Amino acid sequence: MLEKLLSMIMDWRNLPAYRLEPRFDPFIAYYLPEIFTKLLTNKTYKFIIPELPLQRGMLYGANEASKNKSVKVDFALISFDRRSVILVEVKTDDSSRREEQDDYLKIAEQRGWLRIIEGILAIARATPDEYVAKYDKLLQIMSRLEYINYSVDDASDTRSIKRAILSATPSQLCDSVDLAVYFVQPTGDAKNVINFLQFADFIDQSSDPFAPIIAKAFRRLTIPAGQSGETLLNAF
Repeated sequence: MLEKLLSMIMDWRNLPAYRLEPRFDPFIAYYLPEIFTKLLTNKTYKFIIPELPLQRGMLYGANEASKNKSVKVDFALISFDRRSVILVEVKTDDSSRREEQDDYLKIAEQRGWLRIIEGILAIARATPDEYVAKYDKLLQIMSRLEYINYSVDDASDTRSIKRAILSATPSQLCDSVDLAVYFVQPTGDAKNVINFLQFADFIDQSSDPFAPIIAKAFRRLTIPAGQSGETLLNAF
């Protein structure tokens, strides 16, 4: 079933409006901790947070018009000792790399983890009541990872959550976190890039029984969409 599912996704990516990235992200996320643990041998990576918000005010300054809005990074990968965080941006097509995004990820890396956490707290405080429960879940995760001091009396009560968010503070641990940015994409050999052939080679070393099937899909993705010679007619 998995092989057929991935084959279907590989075919559909050749269509004009099909968005591969959100469908393929889970396959990348599953292997990220294992791969970065092998790649950066001084750390064991265990925790992963998808779509981490980066506050625009943290990136561009307090005068930014939408300072409590955010841009997102695909994954925050966190080491077992919580003293190393890698911001991972995934691209399933090399042409989707954007200079603007590269720039704000570089700024986030320069700002550091403490400023990122402060920005998340600022966004949570400015979040309308109807969305605050989701920020409560994110802050609970950050609290369990010991990045913030946060406690809610009643997580089913919006007012209780809002009070807890107002009193939340970053922990001292945030000051000692090493932060880095990496890209996972089809091709490239920059120091902070893991290309899909490298990713596939790492997956091949996994004990996961599905690893060979998934590694094959990564290798197929090194050929740009529309140029692979694949045809949807094969499915009919």
